[in-house]
Amino acid sequence: MSGRRSYLSDDRADIAGRQHLIRRAALALAAGAAPLVAIGCGGVLGPAVSPTVSALVPVSCAIDDANIENTNYVQAESDWLNGFSFTGNPKDDLMRAVNRRRVFTQRIAELTEARHTVAGLRPKTDFEKALVRAARADIRALAPEMRYGLTYAPNDKNAPTGPDNPANNLSSEVATSSAQIKKAFSACKTPADLVRRQQAYGG
Repeated sequence: MSGRRSYLSDDRADIAGRQHLIRRAALALAAGAAPLVAIGCGGVLGPAVSPTVSALVPVSCAIDDANIENTNYVQAESDWLNGFSFTGNPKDDLMRAVNRRRVFTQRIAELTEARHTVAGLRPKTDFEKALVRAARADIRALAPEMRYGLTYAPNDKNAPTGPDNPANNLSSEVATSSAQIKKAFSACKTPADLVRRQQAYGG
């Protein structure tokens, strides 16, 4: 065949090629290419903060706020059953319909926005898909909780049994992820009135 080399020449060429690749890899490592491996999706430090992950951070904040509000409502119900009076800011008293309308309407609006955000995401990796599934499940669980709080006072004797849907899917996924992911999801700032209400109800 025209242009055919000997087996020995082929072997030497292969060895030389491999040595060249090794040298290039060593130079890349010294130049700082290693961190790219560390922070890449699925790298040694775990998943990176991708656009999908970033979009889910405010979704997580809305879920957190709704969970806190749900706990406040449950505590208000417990206080009433035990004969305890509310001693916090009157604007935070969940026995009052005007307060519940303001509070739970806000939480419902946040969850609605979160649901629209999740619906528009196109997760690519298995990790992103797991986060999106978890967020969707939490929103689906919390929506009826917020509607119940909006509709019924904690001391309403005629209220039907309230929903009891744990909404910790997203936080569980984040808890077992990389430090970068945990840091990204720790950026939530709880609204001041919610913090005040949480403190008033012993949270």
